[in-house]
Amino acid sequence: MDKGFEVCPHWGRVVCGCIGSAILVAGCTMGGGQGDEPQSPAGTVVEQGVPLNVDIEIGPLEAGSFDSLDDQARVSMYAMGLSTVARAARLGGSAQSGSADEGGMSGNGEASVGGDSSDTNVLTSPVGTATAIAQIALGARGQTRAEFERLMGLSSDDAANQFSKAWNMWDRWNGDPGQVAGGAVAENPLVARSMRMVLDDDLVPDPAWLHAVTSNWDSEVADLDLQSASAKEDLDSWVNERSGGLVDASAIQLDENSRLVGQNAVVFSAPWAKPFDQNNTRRNEFYTAEGPVKLVDTMHAETPARAFEDDKWTAGTLPYKGDELVLHILMPHEGTQVSPASIDEMVNVLGDVDETEVDVSLPKVDFTSSSDLLTILEDMGAPVDLGHGDFSGFGTSADEGSAVFLDQFVQQGRLIMKEKGTVAAAVTEFGGRATAPAPPPMLVFDHPYLAIIAEMQTNTPLFMAWIGDPSLVN
Repeated sequence: MDKGFEVCPHWGRVVCGCIGSAILVAGCTMGGGQGDEPQSPAGTVVEQGVPLNVDIEIGPLEAGSFDSLDDQARVSMYAMGLSTVARAARLGGSAQSGSADEGGMSGNGEASVGGDSSDTNVLTSPVGTATAIAQIALGARGQTRAEFERLMGLSSDDAANQFSKAWNMWDRWNGDPGQVAGGAVAENPLVARSMRMVLDDDLVPDPAWLHAVTSNWDSEVADLDLQSASAKEDLDSWVNERSGGLVDASAIQLDENSRLVGQNAVVFSAPWAKPFDQNNTRRNEFYTAEGPVKLVDTMHAETPARAFEDDKWTAGTLPYKGDELVLHILMPHEGTQVSPASIDEMVNVLGDVDETEVDVSLPKVDFTSSSDLLTILEDMGAPVDLGHGDFSGFGTSADEGSAVFLDQFVQQGRLIMKEKGTVAAAVTEFGGRATAPAPPPMLVFDHPYLAIIAEMQTNTPLFMAWIGDPSLVN
């Protein structure tokens, strides 16, 4: 039964829908089509607007939340990705964890989106993050390992099994990351993954830890003098090559105490199942989280998609070529609680919605981001000195027999969404050192939203992004 049409004067939108199917949103546009007058530059503020009030839940998934380990691991990856997104979305990566007064986090572990730096865009690879955390956990001992298990919501053995499975499941799309050089979209879906453990000459690695890492993830192992002048160049070269040139260099800073570097790179590239026509790209309004309404380059197409809207979300799933890999787009409405569980629920809802022809409006994006994952772990509730815990499982420093500590844990990425398809790359690194210091329905994404690149059957999140301001171009 039709619900008819409802006009929302505050946002200038027309909302339509019917019971038992999607409620879809059409946004107002600012011209720019063929034959229009010249458009204002992307990023132009057209009105002040109203700040968006959305709470993003920060923290790990509680152990035993799901009976299935597959479900537990998947939603745990959502939690890791969302905690990374939350910091950048609310504070541009500059805050300290703590109370709202100390770092923008409310007392119940929620980050309020909105504020001076809330329009920051960020890309993270939950698969890359989870893989690195599991490998670090295998090198931790005692209370330090218990803390990492709490952050993962899984035992170390279960995490190694589940997150290595999440890492290895993309083999059938394996290819040369060089295909994405310069931001090129591959002709067929591509998921390239690379990993290595770089061991300093002065490190005596624990055989059990090294076996666990190499057997679960088939990681490369490289011996390198991390104090040499060429060591940083080696790390940089690996990152640049394995990311297809989308990440310039390693974020690891080496010094005389460096003993271990773990690196993993994930590259994704795929054309849309039905590409957008570049001639239909024009500037539309985008309502940033901070409030200002900006003009951004927006792609338009009538294309097969899964679509859904209720009072909390506007959401859609766009397929890539072959229909096995998809982009979930989740745009929260005012007052929505964004949590790992709510993301999982919405992704499952989209999976139950029939695909139909939808008129989609999606901003183009091209940005780079960098996240300090040690700080993200603190946001998730880890102690501030977690990096100085017991990591004796990594091995020992040969010169003094001292333990190795975790002193760096970083992730860099780049995301490009354009008419032909999507390109994404993320490099995750950790460093250890010796002791020292009506018409067709419409989906219009014109407010900050989450974008999740996933495998269709399992919804394993390969990449997660927060798009707060598409006008910020790389």
